[in-house]
Amino acid sequence: MNNISGKKIYLPPSEADRRGLIRADKHPKSTKYGRQNPIAAKWNSEEQLLTWRAAWADAVNRCLEKWKCSERIDHRSHAERGIDEQPTIHEGVTAGKLEYKGIVSDRRELNRQIKADNELLRELKAQIKKLTSAVKEVIPAVAETLEKIREHMVTLQYHLLHNSAEIANTKERFESASPIMAEHKSVKKQLRQKQETKQELRKR
Repeated sequence: MNNISGKKIYLPPSEADRRGLIRADKHPKSTKYGRQNPIAAKWNSEEQLLTWRAAWADAVNRCLEKWKCSERIDHRSHAERGIDEQPTIHEGVTAGKLEYKGIVSDRRELNRQIKADNELLRELKAQIKKLTSAVKEVIPAVAETLEKIREHMVTLQYHLLHNSAEIANTKERFESASPIMAEHKSVKKQLRQKQETKQELRKR
């Protein structure tokens, strides 16, 4: 195809070569000798894509702010924004047409599952937040109760040590008094025998 005087004409490769024409390329990624085209490389780079996305997000947010809308868009990914939810995938027009005809679209079904999982994740995070708040409120009361139990345990330990010392002293006094008690029993036995002997003598 060639454009001469504003008109498009189509030529076979042989005729184009005879006229010295070069076929136009819509995507000149490289030059004639295979070198990388710096302009195409820059336009197709990831850095340029991020720049365009940031500029588009800024333009859209300015329009939303102008029309007093509270919604805002962000070109960054969930990971860059610190969001631990799973992002949805692009559905496209075909998925909507399939759903309109009553056919379940795989992409929309996957997005529905992702949204349900994210909703469950938000509910779990809310419950964890409530439990954390409840634990923070309970911790002072638990600490106070534990402190009282500790005081009682210290007092009880003191009493146990005192009782152990008293038991040891009592046992020591009992052991020291054992010979005296044995002698007392022996004397008492002898007196009883003498009384019995005395009664026998009286009877006689």
